[in-house]
Amino acid sequence: MTLVSIVIPVHNESRTLRPCLESLFAQEHHPIEVIVINDGSTDDTGEILASYGDRIQVLSTPGIGPSRGRNLGVAHASGEYVAFTDGDCVCEPSWIRELLRGFDGRPDVAGVGGSQRTPPDDSVYGRQVGAFLRAFGFASDYIRPHENDDIVEVKHNPTCNVLYRRTVFERVGGFLEWLWPGEDVEFDLRVRRTGVRLLFNAGAVVYHHRPDTHAKFRRMMRNYGEAQGILVRMYGPFRLIQFMPAVLIAGIILAGTMALVPPLLLGAAALAVGGLAFLLHRRTPDTQTAVACAAMLGPAIWEWNRGYLKGLREGASGRARVAA
Repeated sequence: MTLVSIVIPVHNESRTLRPCLESLFAQEHHPIEVIVINDGSTDDTGEILASYGDRIQVLSTPGIGPSRGRNLGVAHASGEYVAFTDGDCVCEPSWIRELLRGFDGRPDVAGVGGSQRTPPDDSVYGRQVGAFLRAFGFASDYIRPHENDDIVEVKHNPTCNVLYRRTVFERVGGFLEWLWPGEDVEFDLRVRRTGVRLLFNAGAVVYHHRPDTHAKFRRMMRNYGEAQGILVRMYGPFRLIQFMPAVLIAGIILAGTMALVPPLLLGAAALAVGGLAFLLHRRTPDTQTAVACAAMLGPAIWEWNRGYLKGLREGASGRARVAA
């Protein structure tokens, strides 16, 4: 059987780490090796990792960040394939098997990703964040609404749920070590530019814990936006979500023009509200969650665009200074 190396960078993940590791040892595919980068944790993460003995390989680092941590893990990996997940994720027993299935008979495939779902034990707010990302994820290519197990081609798979051929790293190098988040988007762009494909298999499932407070959610959206601004500075726009500021500006101009004809403005506003309500009705489980997602939309757009403009303004230099 094919050896798969699983690389997990963690920082203060004591609350979710043990369920994550136990889900890996319950994988239907064997053999696997588990490599955990304990990146400057100050909670009980180290003690939890030590309790697993030689069942895992632990690399202790002084706070180098997830991107550099993943590169370090790959450098210590022995497998033909390298999988990534996060310390706040729990993986289905079929996770690795389903990711590998995407490579069957497809020599031009470099990586396969899978679904993110909200764990049943997540906080109420975390479940609402998960619903928000699922409802609006189509714009960012981050969470997809596929609920079947079709294998489809995509442009990007997040590093909480993805498997690559090891040779990919030898061909294009690793993640940009100064960039996070967004390092996986940039990496996948370079991978695809070599002429290979990335696939998505909804049957490869991880349960991903989400921010449990509004402040964390806003910070997450701001960081996402900043990363996209940096990437636009580096490569020009290449994702749908990177056109969001232009769309918003056009919408504001259009609304200002419509204000000269109040019935037209009211009609457009009603259409927009109706469209939002229809989307949330289709993509959220109940009315309460739909209302919560609608309330998150404004702050999310504001914080994302704040970060985006900062990334456009400072470019790589801002994040590189932080990483240094």
